[in-house]
Amino acid sequence: MVVGLICALTFLSNMSMSLMAPFYPLEVKEHGIPVVYVGFVLGTAAGTFIITCLVTGKLLDRYSRETLVIVSMILLVSAVYA
Repeated sequence: MVVGLICALTFLSNMSMSLMAPFYPLEVKEHGIPVVYVGFVLGTAAGTFIITCLVTGKLLDRYSRETLVIVSMILLVSAVYA
């Protein structure tokens, strides 16, 4: 039950970010900020993903996959909804 709720919240948070991303340049333009900053922000998300994958790979050698998936979903949901 709890894992299903965490999965649903993770799906909703990822879906909401994907739905909003195409409108970021328009919103930034309205506030007079150069659009290139949107690329920097989204690029740092990709860079963080790469670094996190390297760390997670090392952690998978020590802990079980199920434990890491549950912990990562809880961290993601708490970061989005905090």
